[in-house]
Amino acid sequence: MDYKLSPDVGKPISKETANRWIKNHDKKHPEKGSIRAHFFGSDIINKLLAQDKCVGLRIYYATNDEGVKQLLLVGAREDGNNIWPDGHGSQDGQEATAGLIVDASNTCPPFCPNN
Repeated sequence: MDYKLSPDVGKPISKETANRWIKNHDKKHPEKGSIRAHFFGSDIINKLLAQDKCVGLRIYYATNDEGVKQLLLVGAREDGNNIWPDGHGSQDGQEATAGLIVDASNTCPPFCPNN
């Protein structure tokens, strides 16, 4: 399958739709303390987007070794390929010399908005 990724993929939705979808998820996952959201700061997002030929991000669902839900952010090129680390200096907790895989978000709970 031949396709190209575009930086204009995605669109805004209304607050009403977002609230409804969040409530749908909460009903489906009623476990007390279940992760509802992740926050990533603009510094790391801008680093991802500034990578050579990056047109956007892929966000992967993941579960860490302790069984906690995670989101992993990876840059993507127009040709559909991810921008993976080159293997040099890409140990956990350190940035790679080429390509970033981002984790370490603040989760809600406990970092939740007041509304």
